[in-house]
Order: sequence, then structure tokens, then C-alpha cells
Amino acid sequence: MTYSFTIPILYFFFFQQGVNIYRMKGVLAVKGLSDKYAFQGVHMMLEGAPLEPWGPDQPRTNKLVFIGRKLDRAALEAGFEACLVA
Repeated sequence: MTYSFTIPILYFFFFQQGVNIYRMKGVLAVKGLSDKYAFQGVHMMLEGAPLEPWGPDQPRTNKLVFIGRKLDRAALEAGFEACLVA
């Protein structure tokens, strides 16, 4: 099963936790979008844009990296896993 990610939760999380995030970046498989979606953020600034299309044999995966302070890894993982859609 492949999963796609929904974008609104990314922005919600970022604006909720932005003061504790020094840097974040990643590539997402977004539901309804055939292209990879790249995002990056520094403190309270966040931007994202579609990239090239996923390859026909390439698995649609999400890769996220967060650098910050007082970040709860378990809560982050649970929150993002709750956003996965088949």
C-alpha cells in the first residue's frame, strides 16, 4: 500500500511548534498530486512547491527532517502518521 500526505497538517504543526523548530525540510507524497512536494522551513517561515513527478516504479514515500529544541519525537511521529491516507 502506498500512502499520501495531506498538506494542511504540515502548516498547522509548523505554526503551532514553529518557535521550537530551527529547521525542517522534506519531500512528501501528497494525495491528488502526481509530483513530489518539497518543503523547507526556518523558524516561523515555511515554503513548499511541487517538484518533478514520481517515477512509475518509484515508491511514494514521505521523508521529513526536523531540527529544533524540545521536540517530542513520539508526538511528531504520531501526528504525522495520523495524516497518512491510502
